[in-house]
Amino acid sequence: MQYTLLIILIILTLFSFISMGCDPFSPGFLMCGSFTFSCLCMCYNAALWEINTDQLTVFVISGGCLTFVIANIICQLVYKKKLLRVGKINRMNKGTQDFKNNEFVSINRNLVLLVFAFDFFVLFLYFIEVVRIAGFGSFTTMMYIFRQATGFQGASVSFFVNILVRISKAFTTIFIFYCIRNVMAGKSIKSQLYLLFPVLPDLMCSLLTGGRFRLLQLILGPIVIYGLLYFVKYGKRIKVKISLIAKVIVIAVFSLLLFYCVKSLVGRAEQTDIVTYVTEYFGGPIELFDVILRKAIGFHQPEIWGRNTFSSFYRYFVKFFDADIGMSANPGWLTSRTGINLGNVFTCFFIYYADFGLVGVFLLSFVVGCIWSVLYYKSLLSYKNVSKIIYSFVFYGVLFQFYDEMTFTIFLSPDMWMSFLFIWFFEKHIKTRVKI
Repeated sequence: MQYTLLIILIILTLFSFISMGCDPFSPGFLMCGSFTFSCLCMCYNAALWEINTDQLTVFVISGGCLTFVIANIICQLVYKKKLLRVGKINRMNKGTQDFKNNEFVSINRNLVLLVFAFDFFVLFLYFIEVVRIAGFGSFTTMMYIFRQATGFQGASVSFFVNILVRISKAFTTIFIFYCIRNVMAGKSIKSQLYLLFPVLPDLMCSLLTGGRFRLLQLILGPIVIYGLLYFVKYGKRIKVKISLIAKVIVIAVFSLLLFYCVKSLVGRAEQTDIVTYVTEYFGGPIELFDVILRKAIGFHQPEIWGRNTFSSFYRYFVKFFDADIGMSANPGWLTSRTGINLGNVFTCFFIYYADFGLVGVFLLSFVVGCIWSVLYYKSLLSYKNVSKIIYSFVFYGVLFQFYDEMTFTIFLSPDMWMSFLFIWFFEKHIKTRVKI
């Protein structure tokens, strides 16, 4: 049935793309496309893992994705008239200052250098925290111990250092946005490269955290920024052409290669070739979801409503109020039928299914589809740059629903709202409009 699931997901991806006006950034297309990629990776390992996907798994995943797409279509219909009206205004270059008269946003070079130095200071503090938790030794071993300690043994980096990290990320995200925005307004790429200086220490610090989602943010963020600003400048959404597909393939291959190359830096000890590693990493969640559906693992009644779905919010009750929120449905690390370790993530649908059952999968898929669609169209239509910056900051979430539950993890997290606040505040105070 895994090939049936793949065919259904391909059809849903094409359906969502066409029904969304061939918009490559529409949440429905991205959701279905990412699940299609994950299913393709799983099918690549069909013989190695002895895969035989259950009918229930096919129904839950295809039904959840279809519900998400339906939500996207409804939201598009709601915003359709406004999209046409704002697009017409943008084509006439009226009603927006973003690209009128070749205006660009100037950010003081001394401020950028100050942020660059600040980021390295934050990097140093974070390294001290890593050493405190994992001890000093070879970098690979140290990061492996740190990742295990923070991920599974309750250790954590100090609250103060985490705040500094979020301030660093906020500045970097803003600078990337205005670098792209100014180039699109007519400035030369060379003249705006100074805005990208803080990206290096930010990237190094993200690797010290033991995760790679920030790396994906730094790759995916600029792409969605370009798509949003393209609509502002030209009054239409990007058309898919052969040249665009070729660029996307190059970026995807580069991203996966980089993702593989830095695995040892974040405490991943797997010794496999790149194809095996990538297909296991991205194809594992669907196969593991099928495994736990068959064995009914982790589907005990949660002691608190939405215990797993809203875990990022409930986690703070444990941290600050020493509250008991019951057991997580996550069964931990699981293997394929042939004993290959595939990880401990099971797609967003496992989380919804564990908390609310089959009806909850479809209901929450619809709600999540509405959330991402409204965010997308709001950021697309807004003349406020901060909304586009924040959307680019969380954009990875819709792409990685196939991996784990991302939506409520992002938007119910106080830490993430702190990042939104920093982005809003700094974006408001660090820029000056200048005509070329």
